[in-house]
Amino acid sequence: MILIVLLVLLVPIRYDIKARVEEKTIRAKVRVSWLLRLVQVLFDWREKSGLFRVKILGFRVMGRTFGAPAGGAGKKKEEKEEAEEAPEEAPAPPVHEPSSWVDPWETPKASVIREETLPDEVQAPAVPEGETPPAQTAPADPAAPAQEGKTDGPAAATASYGAETEKKDGLLELLKSRFTAVRDFLDDAKNQETIALILKQLKRVGKHLIPTHFLTRGEFGLKNPAQTGRIVGWLYSLTPLYGDNIRVDGVYDRETVSVYLELGGRIRLGIFVSVAVRLLLNKNFRKWLKALLKKDKETSTDSSAAAESKETKTAQESGSRPEGEKAAENQSGREA
Repeated sequence: MILIVLLVLLVPIRYDIKARVEEKTIRAKVRVSWLLRLVQVLFDWREKSGLFRVKILGFRVMGRTFGAPAGGAGKKKEEKEEAEEAPEEAPAPPVHEPSSWVDPWETPKASVIREETLPDEVQAPAVPEGETPPAQTAPADPAAPAQEGKTDGPAAATASYGAETEKKDGLLELLKSRFTAVRDFLDDAKNQETIALILKQLKRVGKHLIPTHFLTRGEFGLKNPAQTGRIVGWLYSLTPLYGDNIRVDGVYDRETVSVYLELGGRIRLGIFVSVAVRLLLNKNFRKWLKALLKKDKETSTDSSAAAESKETKTAQESGSRPEGEKAAENQSGREA
């Protein structure tokens, strides 16, 4: 058991990538191996078709091909046969538009005016002498907005300005409190030691993940010359690591891509286990981790409680409806 654990942690997983890009054509081959190629994973892509295989001790345990085969003659034949077997669509019936000609001697029905007898004029009731007639008030317009409680002029402007000022002051206070909390956190000596330890371990992992072999040849050009210059400059910035293995010419007068690339390296799982152990041995880091896990647990609990309360409220609302509404819904469902 110990031997198996040591093999898993110390024996590296090696990867090898080779790719060629010619204008719009891409060819790539990726090979991942472990334990002196006793376990192999192969991915091969050529133009529009690909191959994926997994081998253990030289025997294929998984394989898959995908993509369109080269040529595509069989696909064209199938499309032709489907087009011949497809039934012809019936022509759409002609649409007869109504004529715009109208008989001038025929009176349209809409223009017939029926004579109706109007009722006699309604006279206002007589008012006895010495009394004044009641005042006629116009009906209230329901669409008119209510005027009660409405403030116009300088008072409304002052109130809105005060609300905006209070909102800005609250935001500034919140930012100030957050900034103070972050500053106090960074000023703590224990936190500084923990941050330095995390940065050191991340640097260690980054160095381990850098490819041990990198080679590229060809020419490269985009529509934007500035972008072409930035990408070529980034490639040549890797010269201190890989030396003369980088030879890519930038093309600035046209758009073209013709590049060959080789990439290889190894990954040991033991490095990640070692980094995790060193971080967990730090007491302050464990404290951070516990606080983070507790916060996530509280957040998930609050969200689940909110969802449960919402479901309960929905169930109560559905259960409190009158039985007449439920019966009507059931009846409409049966009729549908």
